[in-house]
Amino acid sequence: MTRTFTKILLGLTTLALSFSANAMEWREVAKTDFGGNDDSDPAVCKTQPSSKDLETDMKWYTWGTQYQAGQYFIIKATQLADVGKGYNLTNWGTALTGMPKWVKGGDHTYPDDPNKGYYMAFDCPRGTVKLYKKVLPISCAGVEFKLTAHFAVLDQEHAAANTVSVSIEAGGKELAKEKLTAAKNDDWKVNKSQKDIKWVPLTTTFKVDDSSITSVDFVVRAEDCETSGWDIGLDDITIEVNQPTLNIEADQFKYKEPTKLIATYDKTEFGAFFGDAANDVTYKWYKKGESGGFTEIASNDYKPGTDISYTIKSFEKDKDNGEYRLIVSTKNNFANNLCSIQKDYIINQKQDSVDVTICEGKSKEVYGYTLDTKDFGDDVLEKKIDKGSIVFVVKCIHAKKLDPLYDPQCKNSDYPKVGDIELEDIVEIDKETNCPTSIQKHYLRVTEDIVTDKPKHICKGETYDGDEKVPTVYDQVDEKGKTRIEFDEDGCRHEQYIFVHPTYDEKSDVKVCAGDTYDGIPYNKATKNPIKGNPMKLKSIWGCDSIITPMITVVEPVKVSLSVPPLCPSDQYTFDGKVYDYQIDTTLSVTTVGSNGCDSTTTIHLVVQEGGEVNMDTLICREQILFGDSFMVAGNFKKRIAGYTESGCQRDTVWNIEVVQISLRLRMFGDQNQICEGQPASLNATVKAYDSKNGKTYMPTYHWEPEVPSNELNPTLYLNETTTYSIYADLDLPSDVDKDAKGCHAKESWRIQVNPMPELTIDTVNAEERSVEYTVTGGTMPYQMFLENSKNVKLDKDLGKMDSNTGRQERLPYGTYTLKVRDSTGCTSEQQITIEATVPEPNAFFSPNGDGENDLWKIKNIDTYPNADIRIYDRFGKRVYNGKAEDFGEGWNGEYNGAKLPSTDYWYEINIDEIDKQYFGHFTLIR
Repeated sequence: MTRTFTKILLGLTTLALSFSANAMEWREVAKTDFGGNDDSDPAVCKTQPSSKDLETDMKWYTWGTQYQAGQYFIIKATQLADVGKGYNLTNWGTALTGMPKWVKGGDHTYPDDPNKGYYMAFDCPRGTVKLYKKVLPISCAGVEFKLTAHFAVLDQEHAAANTVSVSIEAGGKELAKEKLTAAKNDDWKVNKSQKDIKWVPLTTTFKVDDSSITSVDFVVRAEDCETSGWDIGLDDITIEVNQPTLNIEADQFKYKEPTKLIATYDKTEFGAFFGDAANDVTYKWYKKGESGGFTEIASNDYKPGTDISYTIKSFEKDKDNGEYRLIVSTKNNFANNLCSIQKDYIINQKQDSVDVTICEGKSKEVYGYTLDTKDFGDDVLEKKIDKGSIVFVVKCIHAKKLDPLYDPQCKNSDYPKVGDIELEDIVEIDKETNCPTSIQKHYLRVTEDIVTDKPKHICKGETYDGDEKVPTVYDQVDEKGKTRIEFDEDGCRHEQYIFVHPTYDEKSDVKVCAGDTYDGIPYNKATKNPIKGNPMKLKSIWGCDSIITPMITVVEPVKVSLSVPPLCPSDQYTFDGKVYDYQIDTTLSVTTVGSNGCDSTTTIHLVVQEGGEVNMDTLICREQILFGDSFMVAGNFKKRIAGYTESGCQRDTVWNIEVVQISLRLRMFGDQNQICEGQPASLNATVKAYDSKNGKTYMPTYHWEPEVPSNELNPTLYLNETTTYSIYADLDLPSDVDKDAKGCHAKESWRIQVNPMPELTIDTVNAEERSVEYTVTGGTMPYQMFLENSKNVKLDKDLGKMDSNTGRQERLPYGTYTLKVRDSTGCTSEQQITIEATVPEPNAFFSPNGDGENDLWKIKNIDTYPNADIRIYDRFGKRVYNGKAEDFGEGWNGEYNGAKLPSTDYWYEINIDEIDKQYFGHFTLIR
């Protein structure tokens, strides 16, 4: 069986996380989860935890005894049927008979799996009781702690006003405390309709700034238990310390190469945590061994602001995989995990990794494996080759294939044959890998004696000599390359085409508008004759110079002024592409390019008189009259009123009319129309008026007839007679354009019928006959009678209609329950009745010696329960008698299968299903 009640942790096991500046993290240093996290663990833990595992004032439940207030046990699920194994109600006696009333579910870690995880379940006693206590030493100031416990209400019928708490204490004083009260917390309220378990966390924190505090107590309590029977669950109690964020990362994991573990942290948080002792800080690296303990592997003094690292000199997964731990602390507090900063890091490499670089088409022997690149495609630069325990990351260095290089050579006696002669390849080698990075084929190309060179481009008037001693002057333009020259060079006969390109010295006509500039010179006055400008020197793509002289003619721009008579908006005058159909008085101008190439400016003075269309909004009530029209329904309407201005332009007014209607509704809760006398009647009235166009809601005034308390829209009334209530709503919205408009009104009514209440009186209760007699008065006949559940009796029975005002019921079950009457209008009355069960009283001893005195072992009152099961066991647990009470007769004679049993103590078990009771005990046989 796996059971871990208290587990002290030196740190959380986690993978490397991304670093976040100025961040603190909570580190778990102690936890109680009660174990049972394997499916194979029993449903109920029968082993009591030691005081070292769990310090508590609660008493361990003793197997086979009655479960009582102040006792606890360790269990997996709240309901027996959820587990289906490990429970035996017979052996438990009556301990868990109330558990079927508990909500369903498992512990806090596995609430939906009843086969995993233990938690503590207990019956709260009166007063205050300590559930859990953990004492931890402190030898450093400035440390912040957090205590968290998870609680669940198990019993649906109790705990409404009870309280639990978590606190941090020192020297008998509370340093921090938080409470959780069921009645005040919506997440923890007891609700009889609740079916599933609900775990609620309760947390408190405290920062130790007092250096005189050397230890703190972490305490969980149940407080102010008003009554016993408060069944509650407690699970996952954790103690955490707040430390600066510490993150660990590894630079690489390469086989037999160094691997560096680097811890990053926030330097500001580190400085604040250690304070003045920052210069006395050291750190140590540990590795977890096969036995589960950590062994120190490196240590060093901490230098503020520097990285904290550890290097694995030659990494191999078989020896270097595992869990690593980093602890940073002052030297005198290194053994106290509460005053240190800690982080765990797991290395779990499935394979060793080796990087290999191989030249294209080659192979290499690495760690006994032959690797090559014959399977690499032209585009594949890297490939993983899996050899089981080692994966090789093979990088193939491809050589770039350059275009062939040809060196020209004319045919002569040394090279008498025309063609290509292959020379040694030109290869570039990478110095780091010694692999070729480019390969270029190299040839000597032998040709005939004539070699055609690239053409020669020259400008008209320039000279070019080829191989002639006297240069030739080319003063004729030839841009088609009709001229060809021949010359000898390097032992070969060359042939070359000459292109002669022209040069220019010309004039160019230029038109400039008056007021503009050309070539940086302003021209403000028009001219009749062209003006000679500054010559410009240009160069063609062939590098030939040309001279262009501009001849400048200055042209005057055109200006036009138009006269337009006053207009109406309906004329829709258009100027420069824009339509003017609204009132305006302005001067407009537009500039275009005239026929002479200069700007042409047209100016007008435009007057558009008042006219067009005006939109107006108004809000009225339904059934009002506006402009002679009646508006009988709510909605949006338009009304156009024609008119003209003094200048004769048409000016219409368009009225946007929003017709508002009061929405009034009156109902009784549940749309009922009758109640029982003295019961509350809840009316619900809604009233509003809504302007859909503007999205605005108006609240009409309203009043009730007859009046209701505080004139509320949703009053609750207590009536003794049938009454009709009416609500009137009024909205004062006179039109702002028609003073004859009226306001809005609405009315709704509801009649509430009040029925008289029946009265039920219990006349007699006979426990021996298990009968009750009663009388019903008032109300409205006929009456219907019922028996309903109450306390320990499960019952829901329709007793039928009463023929008269009196009635009698017989053969009732034992216990306390409710007798209820309902009349024809649904009004009810009820009384609680109790049929006291007779308790069987077994004899403490008997002596079957035939003297007529105590010859039989008898059970007083057992004849009241003829179907009761009676079992008798000897001290070895062997059953020596088993039978029904109706067959028990006068008693037991102390014999088994006709043989007399010896004098000793015997144990009895009496099971009475009729009253859902079990009785256990022992008696003595004397011979």
